[in-house]
Amino acid sequence: TLLYAISGGVFYQDELSLITKPQHQQIASLQTCIRTDGWDKIGISGRHHFCFSMVGHFLLYGHNAQNTKEMAINSAWELLTNICTINPNVITSNVHPKDLLSQSIWKNLGVNFSLDDSVIHKDYLDPSLTGYRTEILVGGKELWNIVFTENHATTQMQTIAMDSGMSYDRLLNVIENVPVSYENSNWRKYFEEVITNAGISDR
Repeated sequence: TLLYAISGGVFYQDELSLITKPQHQQIASLQTCIRTDGWDKIGISGRHHFCFSMVGHFLLYGHNAQNTKEMAINSAWELLTNICTINPNVITSNVHPKDLLSQSIWKNLGVNFSLDDSVIHKDYLDPSLTGYRTEILVGGKELWNIVFTENHATTQMQTIAMDSGMSYDRLLNVIENVPVSYENSNWRKYFEEVITNAGISDR
């Protein structure tokens, strides 16, 4: 029944909502998504696009809150700093004031974080499933969003879910140190092709 994907997480919404038992508890993905909000920013901000590739990492109720949050945050940190070699000093995060576990993990990594009571999560298929989010920012701009589903009604679940994702273009912008996506190598090849085929000499 899915017409198009608005995020990487929609493919696993039934599993995240506890409607379907997951075939795999841990999943990584790269999915093309279509934007359904922030249309006024498309083509203007240089960071918002109608179609975009979303890097996803999902952990579907396989571990308790401590292990799940450690896996989510530490794997994101390792990818950004060790594999993509992004300067750790430019990375900060937003954390909910009541999410003490995530605060502790970021503190142990030496990452500065801001307390933000807006980073909450409510499952749209089952509003009784709730949790917190933590955002990873580079240079003050959001790069990565990690969503935890950890409460059923008012009860903390023994095993929780994690939906972690970021825009591939935004990551590429940071790695290549360009301010907008249209200047990164993923987009420049298309501009170069148009310029060449159109015979444009004055750029």
